[in-house]
Amino acid sequence: MTLTGPDHVDWLALLWVHQGGLVTYRGIYLEGDRPLPRFLFPELLLDVLVADGLLAVAQPDAEGRARVSLTQAGQARLAQLCQQQAHPLTPSNSPRSRPVVS
Repeated sequence: MTLTGPDHVDWLALLWVHQGGLVTYRGIYLEGDRPLPRFLFPELLLDVLVADGLLAVAQPDAEGRARVSLTQAGQARLAQLCQQQAHPLTPSNSPRSRPVVS
């Protein structure tokens, strides 16, 4: 089954966060030092995933950057969407040593 609509967008966003390196800085989501493409992931989408408890934002560091990670609920939702998308999380793309925020 192929995901469509909001489920597909959520799957892409959760997968992107799962891959690591996402931070928020002054209301902008960054991968490394580059803003995420807004046509793919508008800030509102990621803010909704935070509000829904699927993503967590850590306390900002001294520079004001805050790491974004999957919560346990986010990991469960990602696993569910991956199963529906027939894109299983394998050891090469599953959470390895990343801490889980509950």
